[in-house]
Amino acid sequence: MGLKQLFTKIIFGEQDIIEDGVVIVDGEVILSPEMIEEVHGRIDKEEANITVNAPTMEQEGQMEPEEPPSERGDYEVFLRMSGKAERTIKEYLYDLKIFSNRFKLDTLSKAQIESVLSELKPPTATRKLSALRCYAKWLASQSNTDLLGQVYQVKINSKPRASSPVIGSSFFRDIVDLAKSLCISGDRRGLWIGLMACCGLKITEIQCIDYVGRSSIKISSNGLTREVPAPNWLIESLVDIPQEKWKVSREYIWRILNSLGIAKPSDYRHAYASQLIKNDYSIEEVARTLGHKNLASTRRYDKNKVPRDISKKLNME
Repeated sequence: MGLKQLFTKIIFGEQDIIEDGVVIVDGEVILSPEMIEEVHGRIDKEEANITVNAPTMEQEGQMEPEEPPSERGDYEVFLRMSGKAERTIKEYLYDLKIFSNRFKLDTLSKAQIESVLSELKPPTATRKLSALRCYAKWLASQSNTDLLGQVYQVKINSKPRASSPVIGSSFFRDIVDLAKSLCISGDRRGLWIGLMACCGLKITEIQCIDYVGRSSIKISSNGLTREVPAPNWLIESLVDIPQEKWKVSREYIWRILNSLGIAKPSDYRHAYASQLIKNDYSIEEVARTLGHKNLASTRRYDKNKVPRDISKKLNME
């Protein structure tokens, strides 16, 4: 059953349905006894005193997020059992703050949720809503299904996702030259730019480098490890500049690069991907290099590619 149908059943209660262990009867969300017993059993086996620090927000001069009113340790166990990545766990805990600062989380209404999200840009609102939905599922496992029924009625109006930009060779060449000159002078900013523009790393993956070889680096992120080739000058900088100087939080890197007038560091990764496609690397090769799990993500870079030598191959000369 699709999400739209699930919303319809929640709102109008046309008939009983079962969706991922959640029973909906006449518009009321009810968790099955088996699912409640299973979740409680798993939580009981975990340590209840696990703590997770906020995602470097204190380093950026921001307040650490307030804890949800329910026991935070049990909720963190729930997130880990759900297979969430460590960074996702930290962000989910932080994202709840925007709701808990204004309302009591356990009793949020649809109108209250929409009033908070209406003040945010669609991508930010989507992330906050995802965090709240996850928290609502956990409450449901504690036999409190009120929030789950409210949160799944909320919709966010967003524009269709655009194709990733295809960035020209001159822009890419300028980025590489900038990164190289900074690295040669021992400036860690060149290292950050080089990792994104010459290796295709996300800004969050810079912290995830766990091996530097003679001509490549290895990144471990979200349970996956990939090896990416790197130019010699970048490898030398990774070795020469102490890790504690460049292996820092994404917030810190973003702030430093913004001070250089770089508004969108992600453009460097897009430029790298565009150049790989332009130079006839296969979609599968580009996907492995960028760490894409889904080829659809990679094909966004291929939409504007024009076949070469059409006239010659079709004997039109």
